[in-house]
Amino acid sequence: MNNYDNYFMGLDIGTNSVGWCVSYANYKVLKYKNNAMWVVSLFDPENQASDRRQHRCNRRRFDRRNQRISL
Repeated sequence: MNNYDNYFMGLDIGTNSVGWCVSYANYKVLKYKNNAMWVVSLFDPENQASDRRQHRCNRRRFDRRNQRISL
């Protein structure tokens, strides 16, 4: 098929991944230069909020202590 007028692009956006695919109306995956046009990108999970919160609390605690000492 060389007719690129009727195609669909599907997106899948998740919390740790993003995927997309281009297909014809009959759900066959479109090819470009003999490569299927679909991609999945996985992301590394980030730090938990509790980890960031602990560092922030420690930094604020040390800042308050240094302010008390300087007074």
